[in-house]
Amino acid sequence: METNEEEILETKLDQFYELRTDFSVIGITGRTGSGCSDIATVLSKKFSEIKNLRSHEDFEPSVFKKKYEIVYDFTKQNWKTYKIIEYKKVLLLLLLPALYNKADNSQLFDFFRYKLKKETDSQIIDDLKSKIRKQIISENQLVSEIISLGKLSEIKDEKAFKSLAEIFWGDRFNKLADSINKELSNAGFIERIMLLLGILMSF
Repeated sequence: METNEEEILETKLDQFYELRTDFSVIGITGRTGSGCSDIATVLSKKFSEIKNLRSHEDFEPSVFKKKYEIVYDFTKQNWKTYKIIEYKKVLLLLLLPALYNKADNSQLFDFFRYKLKKETDSQIIDDLKSKIRKQIISENQLVSEIISLGKLSEIKDEKAFKSLAEIFWGDRFNKLADSINKELSNAGFIERIMLLLGILMSF
């Protein structure tokens, strides 16, 4: 007996929606400097760690004070701390095997430029490649663990998913990602953005 594809999809969606009480995902987008990073940072803190949050006691008795008190108390009791998923780190996780296996990586840096029509000095790119490759090679074991998982976008095994999560949230990967991002930013903040956007559009 064949199962209808729509019924399968509906079942999977139902199972997914049942998890809504256990997790939620908030997408924050905006232009550079619009405050997205600040909002994400606030959401990643404990409620008691949020600075400059006014208490309802700061207001004179009024309807607004009562409403504020209700919202404040509810938020304090139900606040959940979020983990920040940065697209630049997701991209790097996907790219690490290629960066490790291919010394040239010429296509990867095709978008590293101030403007699409303005080429970046080849010496700057060569130096950047060298610095990044040294950082990646220094984390040989970490990269080998990532490569052993196979193509990350096709992982279906629960054990492999858990391993991937441990790597992504682990200190080793995050230190490496921050270090590589720092090198890219030092070579050019706009160039770094152009590179990451170019890679993102190529997926």
